[in-house]
Amino acid sequence: MKRFLGLTYVLLCGLAGVYAQNPPTPTNLVGQSLPGNHPEVSLTWQVPVGPWSFKIYRSHADSSHFELEGWSHSPSYRDHEVLLAHTYYYYVTSANDSTHAESPRSNITQVTVSTSRPHGYINGTITADVGTQPIANVRIRVFRLSLEPYWSAPTETNPSGQYQVEVDTGTYFVKAEPPMNSPYGAEWYDDAPTPSSATPVRVNEGLSVMANFGLARTSPTILAYVHGVVRSSTGAPLAGASVVFMRTMQEMNFLAATTGLPPGLGAEARIIPGLGYARGVVWYDQTNGFGEYYAHVPVGSSYIAAAATNGYLPEYFNNNSDPTQADIITVRDDTSGIDFSLSVYPSTQNSVRGTVRDSTGQPVPSRVILFPKPPGTQPPATTRFVHSDTLGNYEISNLNTGVYNVLAVPYSNFVASFFKENAYGVIHWQQSDSIVASGLLTNINVGVVPVVSPGLTRITGGVTALSGIPITGSRLVVRTVDGQTVGYGVSDGTGSFSIDAVPTGQVTVYGDRNGFTAAQGTIVIPPNTYTINSNIVLGGNGPTLLEEESVLPCAFELHQSFPNPFNPATTIRYSVQERTRVVLKVFNILGEEVASLVDEVQDAGSKSVRFDASGLASGVYFCRLEAGSFANTKKMLLLR
Repeated sequence: MKRFLGLTYVLLCGLAGVYAQNPPTPTNLVGQSLPGNHPEVSLTWQVPVGPWSFKIYRSHADSSHFELEGWSHSPSYRDHEVLLAHTYYYYVTSANDSTHAESPRSNITQVTVSTSRPHGYINGTITADVGTQPIANVRIRVFRLSLEPYWSAPTETNPSGQYQVEVDTGTYFVKAEPPMNSPYGAEWYDDAPTPSSATPVRVNEGLSVMANFGLARTSPTILAYVHGVVRSSTGAPLAGASVVFMRTMQEMNFLAATTGLPPGLGAEARIIPGLGYARGVVWYDQTNGFGEYYAHVPVGSSYIAAAATNGYLPEYFNNNSDPTQADIITVRDDTSGIDFSLSVYPSTQNSVRGTVRDSTGQPVPSRVILFPKPPGTQPPATTRFVHSDTLGNYEISNLNTGVYNVLAVPYSNFVASFFKENAYGVIHWQQSDSIVASGLLTNINVGVVPVVSPGLTRITGGVTALSGIPITGSRLVVRTVDGQTVGYGVSDGTGSFSIDAVPTGQVTVYGDRNGFTAAQGTIVIPPNTYTINSNIVLGGNGPTLLEEESVLPCAFELHQSFPNPFNPATTIRYSVQERTRVVLKVFNILGEEVASLVDEVQDAGSKSVRFDASGLASGVYFCRLEAGSFANTKKMLLLR
């Protein structure tokens, strides 16, 4: 039975020559809510000196449902996993490190996590910069400048253009964001287009600071016509075909990161006949009797366009069946030649059906792509895509028989992820589960993870193959050292990408595209840095069948399992820097080994293992990775 030590929870180890007496009951347990940037509860108690460890039990909202929260080797403990304004109950017992005997429980202490921290106010009025017309319904967001920055919850101006934000003491940037259909542009205080030129606002305890805005009107929208024809692959014009112009993936990701809201909703969310649900729709109509359409869209903007009709395979402009590689159309004047050539559906009866959702079970509307794997399978399979409905449900029918990877590409706020059973946020195609299209295949459910954008830094760069050729449609994911996803982007036709609202500190940028070897690089973003460059070189010069071990990490790393909490299974990801013996095991709260997941020599690469806890009780478990001289432990919570 293997045991190990943690920094916060000290698991019992066999000790020689220790006392055999019964452990004493702790007394005078006192709990208090601590002020600070993050909520936590401090517990202290009294007990005679001895070879004791202490078990801390907690109940949420009542004093009747206690569960083991953690361990301590000293008569004090801090609980970081609490929520503001929630009430918790605690008691403590002593345990003999030798016999594992446990004392009766201490008194119960009740703690309500306080919301009373040192705070102040930011007030202001939003008016037009010409005249004094107040502007209502402007979203005000404030960003704290500190080692642990965060965006505040937004507020809106009232009909008089006034607002007030209550915040913790500190220094902030303030941003005013008019409604999407407003004639006014967003800006940072004071009259700044970007955070790098913004004026910081200092908030002191109990005081108010003024931050007024005068918003400038945006340039009048000028429209241009885009003309094209939708034909069949044999050249026949297709009347009544749907044609849609949408915001690019790059713009949708930018809007999601910089506004904190899902973009492309309201009037921009449409059900497109033959295609499905779409967000970010700028223009939609159907072709006339000659297969022609005339889109009327704002100039100076970029779009992706798709066409669809019953009986034919939908496509994005320039015969693209992969939405991430859709050609970007920049409209500067009246434009023609944006034509489509649609192929008839295959006569096969194979279908794939499933749902895209996050770890809480919420549906995530997405574009779903099926990539053939491996290339060149017979009979020949081709890349296919479909738009899900509003509940994330999708079905791709009339598929050629073949082996596929399934990728879900949400419209915004979530990372594009591959299908892997009972897994969420699988970003590398090499780590996904393959499916075989033969007959009707159901429950191919893709799990995605959200993107949290708490920073102000923009990461820019380019993605190329080893040959130096730019790679379109590469998916870029930014994660912190604890595995939180804080940025997502897609490279454009020149291989360029930008990812906004990334926090300072150490982050890892992952790059991937089907058929290439994934790559990653770690960068450190210093404070007060608003732009930083990170280029990605993907292995291979074109689509080939590559194995998971070809992903070459920069360091050994154990990621937080996901989902966490979980029931009954979770996925554990880790990185191996060089060929070495790898041991990955799971322990319970007593330090007892409950599962040995990996114990072998492995080559360098990014790995993932599924841990199924079906036969285990609810509670805290620890996953420990040992690889060479590297060792790390992560806490997991099984909730039934």
